[in-house]
Amino acid sequence: MLELNGTSLLFIISFLLFAFLLNFVLWEPIRKIKSARSSDLNEQLNSAHKAEEKTHSIILQVKKETETLRKNELALIEKVFAECKIEEEQEEAKLKKEFELLKDKTALEIKFDRDNLIQSLEPEANKLAQIITEKVMQLDSLALKV
Repeated sequence: MLELNGTSLLFIISFLLFAFLLNFVLWEPIRKIKSARSSDLNEQLNSAHKAEEKTHSIILQVKKETETLRKNELALIEKVFAECKIEEEQEEAKLKKEFELLKDKTALEIKFDRDNLIQSLEPEANKLAQIITEKVMQLDSLALKV
């Protein structure tokens, strides 16, 4: 069996002393390093999660702002088109008015020119009518003689 003598007792005491020193010299610093590294990793992981959340919120904000800008852009484009259409209609109305004025002016000029031509041709037409009447009378008188 197991004999408990001075050597065994010394071995047990030296083993316990060695385990205590080993724990103090080797395992305690390793635990501290492990604990410090674990807390650093946890801090970095928390920082990464916070950065991810912040990035996600920034992305959502940018998307909202982009959508708002697109809506504003479309509204502005529609407004510009509406203004252009109004300007086009006003320009068209102005051109129609100018056309009507020019048409009326041209009609008056044509009427004036026609009246002038009629007046200038009237004496000649009367002269021609007189000449024709004289010729017809001469023919009648010749026809009566025959």
